[in-house]
Formats: sequence, C-alpha cells, structure tokens
Amino acid sequence: MSLLFFSMWVLLGTVDGVGKNASSLRPRVVNIGTLFSYDSVIGRSAQPAIQAAIDDVNADPHLLQGTTLKLIVHDTNCSGFLGTVEALQLTENDVVAAIGPQSSGLAHVISHVVNELQVPLLSFGATDPTLSSLQYPYFIRTTQSDSFQMEAIADIVEYFGWREVIAIFVDDDYGRGGTSVLGDALAKKLSKIAYKAALPPGATTNVIKDLLVEVNLMESRVYVVHVNPDSGLDVFSAAKYLGMTGSGYVWIATDWLSSALDSIEPADPEKMNFLEGVIALRHHTPDSDLKKNFLSRWNRLKNKGSERPNSYALYAYDSVLLAARALDTFLNEGGSITFSNDPKLHNSGNSSGLQLSSLHIFDGGQQFLQTLLKTNFTGISGQIQFDVDKNLIHPAYDVLNIVGASLRRIGYWSNYSGLSVVSPEILYQKPPNASSSNQHLHGVIWPGDTTKKPRGWVFPNNGKPLRIGVPYRVSYKQFVSKDDNPPGVKGYCIDIFESALNLLPYPVPHTYILFGDGIGNPVYSNLVYQVSKNKFDAVVGDVTIVTNRTKIVDFTQPFMESGLVVVTPVKKMKSNPWAFLKPFTLPMWCVTAAFFIFVGAVVWILEHRINHEFRGPPRQQLMTIFWFSFSTMFFSHREKTVSSLGRLVLIIWLFVVLIINSSYTASLTSILTAQQLTSGIQGIDSLISGNEKIGIQEGSFAWNYLIDELNIAESRLVILKNQEEYAIALQKGSNGGGVAAIVDELPYIELFLSSTNCAFKTVGQEFTRSGWGFAFQRDSPLAIDLSTAILQLSENGDLQRIHDKWLKNTDCGTQINNDQNRLSLNSFWGLFLICGIVCFLSLVVFFWRVFMQYQRFSPEDHPEAEAVDIEPALASARCPAGRSISCKALMDFVDKKEAEVKQMLKGKRGNHGEQASNRELSPREAMEACCDLQVDVNEEETFLVDKDFPVGSEGIDLVPRFCYSSGQMEITPYNISLLHSAAHFMDMTDSILGTDTNLIEKTQKLLDKIRYWTWPELLVVLKQFHVLPESSLLSVLERCLDSLIGRLSAATETSHSLSTISSSGSPAYRLSCDSKSTESLKNDLFSRSTWWFEDLLCLSPVLLPIMVKSMVFHRLDYLIISKFLLYYQKSKFKVASSSQEKVKILETVIDSLCMLEQSATPCKSLFGILRVALGLGMSRGNMNKLERMIGSQVDRATLDNLLIPSPCGANYLYNVDLVMRLVKAFLQDWTCQDSKQLKKVGSLVDLYIAEVAPDPFLKPSKFITLVSALPDSARDSYDEIYRAMDMYFEVHSRLSEEEKMMVCCCLNYEKLSPEFHKHLSQNSKFPSKTALQALMEKQCKLNSLHRDTSIAKSPCGLKNSKIKDEDSDQIVNYAGGGGLDPVTDNKRLRKQLQGMQWRDMELEKACQMIQAQMTKMSFYHGFIRASMGARFYSQVMVYGPNSWLFILFKWEGTDIIKDHEKGNRGYMHVLILVLVCVYMDHVSFD
Repeated sequence: MSLLFFSMWVLLGTVDGVGKNASSLRPRVVNIGTLFSYDSVIGRSAQPAIQAAIDDVNADPHLLQGTTLKLIVHDTNCSGFLGTVEALQLTENDVVAAIGPQSSGLAHVISHVVNELQVPLLSFGATDPTLSSLQYPYFIRTTQSDSFQMEAIADIVEYFGWREVIAIFVDDDYGRGGTSVLGDALAKKLSKIAYKAALPPGATTNVIKDLLVEVNLMESRVYVVHVNPDSGLDVFSAAKYLGMTGSGYVWIATDWLSSALDSIEPADPEKMNFLEGVIALRHHTPDSDLKKNFLSRWNRLKNKGSERPNSYALYAYDSVLLAARALDTFLNEGGSITFSNDPKLHNSGNSSGLQLSSLHIFDGGQQFLQTLLKTNFTGISGQIQFDVDKNLIHPAYDVLNIVGASLRRIGYWSNYSGLSVVSPEILYQKPPNASSSNQHLHGVIWPGDTTKKPRGWVFPNNGKPLRIGVPYRVSYKQFVSKDDNPPGVKGYCIDIFESALNLLPYPVPHTYILFGDGIGNPVYSNLVYQVSKNKFDAVVGDVTIVTNRTKIVDFTQPFMESGLVVVTPVKKMKSNPWAFLKPFTLPMWCVTAAFFIFVGAVVWILEHRINHEFRGPPRQQLMTIFWFSFSTMFFSHREKTVSSLGRLVLIIWLFVVLIINSSYTASLTSILTAQQLTSGIQGIDSLISGNEKIGIQEGSFAWNYLIDELNIAESRLVILKNQEEYAIALQKGSNGGGVAAIVDELPYIELFLSSTNCAFKTVGQEFTRSGWGFAFQRDSPLAIDLSTAILQLSENGDLQRIHDKWLKNTDCGTQINNDQNRLSLNSFWGLFLICGIVCFLSLVVFFWRVFMQYQRFSPEDHPEAEAVDIEPALASARCPAGRSISCKALMDFVDKKEAEVKQMLKGKRGNHGEQASNRELSPREAMEACCDLQVDVNEEETFLVDKDFPVGSEGIDLVPRFCYSSGQMEITPYNISLLHSAAHFMDMTDSILGTDTNLIEKTQKLLDKIRYWTWPELLVVLKQFHVLPESSLLSVLERCLDSLIGRLSAATETSHSLSTISSSGSPAYRLSCDSKSTESLKNDLFSRSTWWFEDLLCLSPVLLPIMVKSMVFHRLDYLIISKFLLYYQKSKFKVASSSQEKVKILETVIDSLCMLEQSATPCKSLFGILRVALGLGMSRGNMNKLERMIGSQVDRATLDNLLIPSPCGANYLYNVDLVMRLVKAFLQDWTCQDSKQLKKVGSLVDLYIAEVAPDPFLKPSKFITLVSALPDSARDSYDEIYRAMDMYFEVHSRLSEEEKMMVCCCLNYEKLSPEFHKHLSQNSKFPSKTALQALMEKQCKLNSLHRDTSIAKSPCGLKNSKIKDEDSDQIVNYAGGGGLDPVTDNKRLRKQLQGMQWRDMELEKACQMIQAQMTKMSFYHGFIRASMGARFYSQVMVYGPNSWLFILFKWEGTDIIKDHEKGNRGYMHVLILVLVCVYMDHVSFD
C-alpha cells in the first residue's frame, strides 16, 4: 500500500505553502472536503444535499461568524484504487474534516491516512460495524451502524418463529462485517445462519443465478440479502427468473433496497413486480419541520441527473452541519486552524520523486475530534448525538413491506423497545419494554400474494427421503416390530408416527431402517447416538426421553407416559390378631383418644356447677370424666346434660363419634374381607438396601440408571429378553437362580401383567417420570411440527384409539399398597377442628359468666364463703374494685353450685338496700362508688378529692382521720410518706379547727427529727418507694437515704469492738438496736462492714442507683459498695419471677458499678456477671459498659475466665469476638508506661489462642485478628503463637496457601527461639515461604553468633562479651563445639522426632481418659436433673458452689436431709461431690 502512495505522488507533484500557519484570529476560509461516488445511488442523492448544507452554513450569520466554509469535492468513481488517490489529493488542501466516503472498504483505507494527519473523517454511508473499533479513532460514523440493523432482522426472525436463515451478501468489508454481526444477533435469539452465500463485487447475472440455484436446494427458505444498492436489484431479478419469489419463500433486505427504491423516480413497475412481498428496512427519521422544509426545496436543490433523496442524503446534510457547528465551537474555545509537517514524511533521499512534504498534520485535530463527539443538535435526520462507542443515539428503522408499486410500513424497530407499531419518538417517553409479549407488527403480504406466514423451511430438493431408524425388537412387538409388507415395520409407535405425518400440511418423504440384529433388543442409547452422528435423520419407536439423550438430539412431545416401576411375585396375606388396630394410623388413634378425654373434661366443667351427677369427691369426679367421655363411643352415657353449652358440645361430639365409628367399621370390614396381597419387597428403596437379584430388560436405559444413579452393583443385575424369561425368573426367585424383582418401564409391565393373568404385582410408586417420543437431529423444525401433530392426535382421540388397537387393557390392579385401607388424620382433621372450636367457645362463654358473677360476689358478706386467710404479701391479688381476694376463694366460688351463688347475690342486694337508708357511705366506699370523694369535717369543712389521689386507697383513711382527730393523730415513719404526699396534693396549709398547726407542718417536723429515727424505721420508709416517687416525696427519699448512708459511713469508720457497739448507751447500738442486722453482728455471720447487706435488699431496682450515688458522695468504701451490688444481684435473682425482671436487675447493677472505680470490683465477679448477662440476652449498650469494665482489668483475669462458650446458634466453640472486644477495651485504657501489665495480657491471650486453635470452625480471619490484637511489644517470645498456629494448621488442613500465608504474617520470626526456628523449617504444615524465611532468620542469627563467638575466643572478647538473654544461650549451645556439625544435628533431630512420637502416644492416652470422664459427667448431669429437678439444677449452674450450702440447708422435707439426720452422711457427701463435678463440667465445657 505504501508503494501505491509513492507512485501516485510521482504523477501528482507537490503543492506550495508548506508549514502554513494561520493567524490567531478567525480564518476567513476553512477547507472541508468530500469523498463519494457521483455515479451511484447514494452519491446522486448525497451530492445536492451536501452542497445545500454548505450554502446554508455560509448563509447563517450566527454560525462561523466571519469564516466561510469552502467545499472541496472529489469523486471516488466506485473504485478503491481511485478513491485512495482522490483521498490523498484531498488531504493536500489542508482540510479540517472530510465528509465521506460511502464505501466501507474505502473507509478502512482512508482511516489510516486521517489517523496519521489527525483529520476527522465523517462518513454518512460506511456502515461496516468493524469501523467502530479503537483502530480508527478519527473515523466518525454519522449514520447508523449495521450492527443495529442486524439486531432488527434477528428480532423479525424471532417474531415470526424461524430458526434458520440463509445470508446472501456481497463479499467485501461491507457485506462480511454485516453478515458476521447478523450471526451473533441470531445466536442470541437461539437461531442461526444455515448457509452464507457470498457474491463477488460486480457479480454477473449468471453468477447470481448459480448461487441462487445452490441455496434453493437447501432446507431454509428465509433469505437475508445484504448487498450494494447499485447491483442489489439483480439478485431479485434472478430470483424471479428462477421462480424463487413465489409462495413459501421469505425475502428480507437490509436498508440498501429502500435506499435504491427511494431514489427511483418514478417507480419502475417491472422492478416492483419481482419485489412483491419483500420485507425491507429503512433508516427511521422523525417527521420534523426541518425535514419537511428540506424535502420541499429538493427540486430546486438537485442538479441535472440527480434523483429523489434517500435517508443517506439526510445524513450527508447533517454531516456538514455537524462539522460546521463543531468548528464554530472549536474556534470559540480558542482553537486555531494550523498545519505542520509530519516528521515521518520528508523528501530527503527519495529517489522516486514523491513530494511527501505536501501532506500536513492538522495541529488542532485531537481537540476538534473531541468537539465533534460532544456536539449535540437536532438535524433533518433527527437528533445528532454520540454515545461512548461513537454511535448515534436512538437507532431506529422503519419495517417496510413491498406491496404492488409501494412500500407499506408495517412497524418500527428500535433498540429501546424492539418491534412496535408505535413510533419510537412516543416510546422514548415511556419505560423501555423489549419483552417478547410487547413485540408487534402489522400484517404482512408475503411472496405469492398471501397473508399466511411461510413455514420458513422445506425438505431439501436433493431427492433424498428422511432416514428413520427403527429398533429391531424381539420382545414386546406390539410397540414396534419388523413387517414383511411395506413400509417394512409396524406397531403402536409406527401408527402414531404415520398418523402425525398425515396431519402435517406438507409431505414428508421417508424410509424406515431397522437397527439391530433381530436376536436381541438393540441398545437404545446407541440408536439415539446414530442420529447425532447423522447416520439417521430420526428415530421412531419406544424411545424413552432421558436427560443424556436430550443433550444430543431433539425429542417431540411425548406420545406415551412412562416411568420405572418394580414388579414382584406376591402371596396372600395371613390373618393377624391385631388387625383391629389397622383401620386407623397411629396419629389418628392418639388424636381420637385425646379428644375423648378433652371433651369429657369440657362437659364436666360446663355441668359441674348445675348438675349433681357431675359433683362429688375428686376421685368420683375424675372417674365420671373418663366414663362419660368413653361411653359416648357407644352412645351409652347415662349422665344427663343440663346446661345449654354442655348440650351443644355433646351434640357436636356425638356427630364426630358417629363419623369415626362408621369409618372404622367400613375400613375394618374391608381389611378382614378383601383379599390382601403382600410382598417382601416394598419398593425401590428396599431393593437398593437388599442384595437380591434384579431383572432388567435387554437394551433398556434402566441398566445405566440403576448403576449410575442408584449405585446398585452390576453383579446384581440380570438381563432378560422377553416376557417368558420375566415370568420364569420371578417364579424361581433370587435364591433359585432367578430374580427377586424386575425393574422396567410401566408400558412394558402393563403388557407383562396382562399376559400372566395378574400373577405378579407392582410395588411402591413410579420412581422416575418420563415418556416416549420421537428423536430428531438438533434444531430440526420437523420435531416442532410433529409435536403439534401429536397434541392434535391426543385432542381428537386418535391417540387413544391407536392405543386400544395394539395394547390390551388389564383388569387387575397393578399396585400393592399395604396402607391403602388405613384411615389417617388427614381425613378427619376438619371434624376435630370444628369440635375443638365449639369446646373452646363454650369454655370462654362459661368462664365469662362465672367472672361476671364473681364481680358481684362479696366474701365479706358471707363468712361461709370466705377462704382461709393468706398472707397478703405472698398470695394476694387486687380486684377492679380495689379489694384483696384469694385464689383459694375464687376456686371455692367456682366450685359452688350456681343456685347457691344466685341465692347469695339475691340476699346481698336486699341487705344493701336496707343499709343504704340507715347510714352514710364511708370515705372508702364513696371513693370506690363515684368519681369524687366528699369528706365532711365536723360539719365545718368539706374536701372533694378525685380518683387521681396519689397515695391510693391506703391514704384515703389517713387524711379524714387526721381531720376528725383535730390533728391529734400520731404521725410516725410508718405513715409519714402517705400523709406528706396527701398534704402536698391537697395543699393542706390551713390550720385545723381549734389548733394552730396543719398537716404539712407536722410531717415536716417529723422529717426534721430523722436523725433520731431507728434503723428499722428508715427501712420501713424505703420499702414504701417501689417506683421513682413524685416531687413531693422525693425530698423524703433523699433525706432518708442521707440519714441511712451517713450511719453506714459512721459504722464503717468506727473501730469500736463488738462489746462497745452492743452497749446500750452507744449511738451505734441505738441506730440498730431493733434491727435483725444487730443479731447478724452478734452471731458473726457477716463482717462488721457488710452487716447491712440483707437489710437493704428491700430497695427496688429503681432506687438502687440513687442510693449508690449517695454512697459515693459520702465516700463509702468502693469495695464494700461493690460487694453489696454483687450480693444484691444474687439475692434478687433468687426471687425474680421472669427473665425480664432479671435483665432489669442486672442492668441496674451494671449502671451502679460504673459509678465506682474500675478496680473496685473483682475481675472474677465481673466475669460471673458477664456469663449471666450473655444467657439473659441483655441490651448491647449495657453489654458495652460491662465489657469496658472487664477490659480495664483483663490483666487480672485467668484463662478459665476467658473461655466463654459461643452464643446460641454459632458453630464455633468459644466466644472469640467477646475476647477481642475485651482486649480492645484494655488497649484503650492502657498507658504505654505500664509494659508489665501489657505483657500479662499478652501471656493470657497466648494461652487463649492455644486453647481455641483446635476449634475446626474458627475462621482464619478471626484467628488472625486474635493474634494481631495486641502490639508486638506485648510478647517477648512468639513460641506459644507458633504452637497455636501449628495446631490450627493441623485442624484446618484444607486451608489454601494464600490463607496460610496470611496467618503466618502475624508471626514474628525474630522472637522465635532456635528450637522453634528449626521446627518451623521442617514443618510441612506451614507454607514453604515461611519455612524459607525462618531458615534465613536462623542463618542470620547463626552468622551473627559465629562472629560473636570468634570474638569471644580472644582475650579481649572474653572480657567484653556477655550473653544475657536465653535466646543467645540457646544459639551458643546449638552452634557450640567449634562450628556446625550436620551429622550431630541429624542425630539430635532423630532423637527429637522419637520424643515427639512418644508424646503423641501419651496425648492419645490422655484423650481417651478425658472422653471417659466426659461420659461420667453426662451421667452426673442426668443424675442431678433426675434427683433435683430442672429448676434446682439450673440454679446450681448459675450461682455456683457458693449457693450449694444455702440450697442444702433450705432443702427441707427431702429424703436426703432425712437420711442425713439418721446418720447416713455418705449420701450427702456423694451429692456434694456430684455437684462439684457437674459444676466443673458446666464451667469447662458449656
């Protein structure tokens, strides 16, 4: 190509003006060139359009102000050689852009020139998709790429349901590129190009006819024509001559056809005649005003010989506008039009005479190119804007159908929504939807003037019929067999195939070819394989559709269902003495019995209060429930039901019993009277688990299925050829040389059973589901048409008639199901549900009535109804009216007869009527009866109090009593909180009549004397505050706490002896003389600093933080406060009734501990709280507080403290995340000066890592995070870390090398001892890179040591060298003796290996002993749970050994204590020992 360029320059000469430079101002004239063939379909339309665009640009005053666009035109003459010459001549004129060319092949050549000279090339006709590659950066396509056009054709092919097309294309860059893209687009739609028919450029009519004759012999009838518009009509002319434009043919043309037809004026009827029915594409250009104006002045624009405009003329016009707009932007942004010499092109030494220096580089070419790509405007062809691939946005085409002398538009295509009858401009305003259901086109007139869609394929016109393979069977010949008459085969499958062919709308010539030797059944898999190898075109017969076969051939719709079944010999079932239990399944029996008892209990509850037959002693009532419930089975119950609810329940239940009895009777009758058959084999599962022989039909796919899928040994399978061998083998049995069962397809088994008079039966269900079909080669269209025909045979009944003709109907059942007569719960759950709902609703109504009666019932008015008094603090409940009632009283009320209750309620109403007229209501009764309380005080003053009275009913009596007594009522610590709150609420600041005092003053005076209150009096006041008090009582609480804690502080600081404290005159004795804590002191059960712990347990969790704040304020010892909080938590947990209450207590304790110093609470105690908190699921915020407290002193923890089990649901053993958070909390509080504390934590973490390393579920990321949690200064040696990694790699042997390297990155080789350096270098579990690195570190140490020892041997060296650390000693010992000795090292290594083997044996023995101990531990767990109960066991596990002594002392009334009193102390000792073992096991392994 370069030689061609040089030769052309000899003829062209040179041009002056090398190195011209434009001024910095706008140039007056800018050159722009065009390259296209004047005498062509596209060129004749593009030439006037380009000239019109130049004129419009120069006439526009707003565009290129002061600059004229000069057009330089060159004709390529439809020749690649001349086009190249014209392109070189054009570039001599220093053009800033070139418009064209229209040829894709010429565009490939010119693109290399413009790339070198940096001149943008704007092509309006080169549509080859390969031009969009990165190889041609200066090529800009101003029309649509053929890639979009081929996608449109692929959508059309898919829309009409065709699978194969034949591509007819011109063999140049344009044709080859478009056809290649078409193949890719069809592949996405599961279609393909069956044949690529290439036409040489400029092909003659004879060449075209020869090519069309060749493609006409092929199967496909869908032709896609992609040729040049100048010669493309010759293809259709030849097709018309050969008769290929008639019915059954499909012709699809690309946009070349619409361009050629649009340019013809007027339309040629002869040409339009052979284009009848063709589908063509045309570039879609919106109908805008710009386009209409351009078309209206076309007659004035066109020159002599020019034709009508096509779509390429519109794109040519817009190409000039694009260049002008981009140039205007380029100049406005400061760009200059300058050209410079190309250093690669020079004339020196050029003997050919070529003047290469006349070619110049456009200096602003790169900037101008980017401006072109960013330009966005609306032209006459639509929106001109480029995407990232340099393609115009919104590609769209009109889908045309040529009918008569016109082009009828049947729809549109766009890459936005595919095929549509709506304009793309409308679709762009909606969401994209390219689904298959949204693809639409108008009706098409096909070749042959028909509206029926062509099939798109025919049988090849090569005279060869279809080769159909048929299995040559020797058994079950009803399905398919050889026949001496034509067509040579017969049978059920042959008749179905022939009937389906008769339904096809076209003939199918075919011939049958037998496959097999006629001695045995052929292997069907081999027959199907012959189809894939093109030895047969199809297979017709009893071919099963299985997965492996569908991978190589296509099957039709199944014409018969099939599946593998098991057939066995059967025998009559013997009678069973327990046959009466068989009618119902076990769940049915259980549910029925449960409902008998449940209904009996419901009826007893409903009848107990009103029916004397359901009353009596408890034992008699229990027997009545059982007797009544089960007697309803026979409708023989003698008790009468009186209540309406009881009768309703009984009616529903009797109906259920009637249904159950009837069903049971019918099922039992069927079981006892019908013939029952049984077999030792229940189905395929029992065959798999057994060792009996299994019979398989010769040639069946069941052989491979049983071996490959069900893993049955090949030695168990026996090949059987026909029905006679089936019967003989089953009769002999597996032990007699036959088989225990036969596995075959259901159609064969049905024929076999009908021929043996039902002597055998199938067992179990079909364990495969498949069918029989006809096999064809892949992508054969005949398979689809035959599937439709088979469905038609099924719908019109012909399929069943063919079945009845060839196959016999068996009258005997084919399947054994031993559970077929058993009734399950599924048949009756609806009845039980109805009965259960009725019972539930009846109980709800009953208890609601009882509750309403009890509300009106008052035990105080009926002494005989009152129950035994129970201490209110233990068993009291408050009714809505505010009265305290007893659960025992409620039960007694329910147990009373309803008549007695009604009589009592009647008498109560009479008594109340009489009393109401004789007396006034008491303040309590008035408060409960109405919204307001009216209190008269000496007929002088009246108080009105509503029900929002803050002190409740307890304080109602105190205020009137104070008023009635004229203020003389005694105010004590026991009632001061109620009176103080009531006084402030009622604002009782006025003096009482006859006195000079009021209630607020009296309560305040008593509070001022709080320092004289006794210890019990202070506790009484505190017990009254269960919740945070209101503002009026808050002062009482604060003063009480201050006094109490002040005395605690004084008692703690005093050093008086116990005799001094107990003297009657001391203040300490006065503050506690009446308290039980004094006896605690005297009995020495508590120390002097903790005697008050038990007394302050009365505090509610709400008040606990307030008290701790006060203790801190009074500077009480933090250690004592911590002990109290721990004691408070343990004591409150014992009486807590729910987990929510425990969580609230624990959160309060944690908040209180946070107020103390971090070292005040022992680390062991904090870990105990942590374990409890993890079990209760406390909130994350409080857990963070607790973890921060533990982390601050984790250096005081032990390994047992850290071994906390993983949370529920996790698969790893220990809670590693928790430990990492504790270490993180420690590092946040740790100061750099305390290295000793850091090293303690490092040693502890190393022990923990060694403990968790054998966990098989510990992920590498967690292990790495755990090792690297502490800084390197926390460890003096990494030996323990190395041991942990060794164990971790031993357990996690499947880790990749990359994961192992990530783990080993945490290992500091410099801090490994020589022994471990040596072990690492020989450890195969570690990556080879780490071993190499360890050897290098070791070698470096040895070299350094060798130098040190050399110095040490000299007198000076002995004086100055001192080896201080242990590592150096080990290295000296290792390297001592005058150097390294490999023989000695090998001996030492062998001894170490022998020692390691001995240690492994010892470890195995230890593991066996631990497993035996763990087995005993599990026995201890079971023993404790059985003897103590689950609740006691859980308390022991939570509170630990500290609580066992207390539990044993409190465990009164048990046999253990009685045995202990009798002197049997051994049992007590065993119990304590077991508790210790269980607790240790719980702590270690739970």
